Formats: sequence, structure tokens, C-alpha cells
Amino acid sequence: MKRQLLDHNRELENLVEQRTRQLREHQLDLVRRLGLAAAARRGHCGIRIARFSNAVCALARAIGMSENFVENLGYAAQLRDIGQLSLPDRLLQKPAPLSPPEQEQVRTHVDLGVRLLTGSDCPILKMAEQICQFHHERWDGTGYARGLKGEEIPLCARLVSRCDAVDAMISDRPYRPALEFSLAVEQVRIGRATQFDPQLSELFLDLLERGQIGF
Repeated sequence: MKRQLLDHNRELENLVEQRTRQLREHQLDLVRRLGLAAAARRGHCGIRIARFSNAVCALARAIGMSENFVENLGYAAQLRDIGQLSLPDRLLQKPAPLSPPEQEQVRTHVDLGVRLLTGSDCPILKMAEQICQFHHERWDGTGYARGLKGEEIPLCARLVSRCDAVDAMISDRPYRPALEFSLAVEQVRIGRATQFDPQLSELFLDLLERGQIGF
């Protein structure tokens, strides 16, 4: 009888473990699909998404974050601009620089994204909400949408903003061609301690030089 009870408990444990893995895979599948939708809005492909996620994860590992944090970050970072799904093409595809009122309208994608992501119990979506809300903040406090500065900005958002800036600079935009990679790296150097976390910037540059981050 005792052996049967142990076998039954083992079966239940295996079933719970299997269901937990399935739930995790379903969550990851949902995030991947949302990430693809957001990237397609910016004209990005799956390969570019993978390169960006790998860069963010490499930077997080380099500062000693746990593998669970790193994995969640790699997925959550893909939803950083999910709010752009609500913006009209006339703004995202405008072949000229945006006017100040248009820039303000584009900035509303932060709040739109936060409203979409808030309230979830999924750890990835919780992290994605923070990234969406704060990855446009600047180290010196002149960013948006909350005007946070320094370490007031959540770490996950600082990691993403460091990599997102390079990804944006080397991407074609309707109003400008992509920058040469060397020029983008120079902008990283210029933006240390003003736009970005200075320690993360130094580490990012070191990883670039050693070929451990690629775009």
C-alpha cells in the first residue's frame, strides 16, 4: 500500500512538472508572437529580434544576473515598444523628421504599452511592463516618460536601453538611413554618463570589442 502511495505521489509530481513546463512554453510562445508583431511594426525581422535579445542577455550575464533573470529579460525586451502597435502609419512611416507635436504623440506609445501589459502575473510580462515604461529614461534625468535618473531607472530598463540605442542607430528609418556601426559605437562613447548608465556603457563597449555582443 505504501509503495502504491509513493508511486501515485510521484505520478502527481511528474504531472505537475509537465503542466508547469507547458504553461511556461505557452507564455513564451505568446511573448514571441507579440514581439514579432511589435518588430514587424518597425520593419524588423526575426533575425534582428534574435540579435537584439542576444545582446541584451549577454550584457545581463556580464554583470552577474541569474539565468532566470537573463531568460526573462531576453523575452521581455522584445516588447519594449509594444505600444507602437497603436500608433498610426503616418507617424511611424513618415519620410521626414517628426514635428514637436508628432514627437509627443509618438511618446504616448509608452503609456499605451504599459496599459497593455499591466496586471499580469506572468514574470516576463511584469518585466516587460517595466521595460516598456522606463527604457526611454536617461541617466541624467532628461528622458521620458517619468523623468527618472540614475539608479531610479530599473535595471532591466537600463540594460535594454543601452542595447536598444545601438539597434535603433544601425536600423534604417523612413526619414534617414542606418548609421555605420562605427559611428553608432562612437555615440555610445559620447552618451556615457548622460544618456546611459556609465558602468553598463563601459561594459557594453568592452563586450563589443571582445566580440561577445554583435548586432
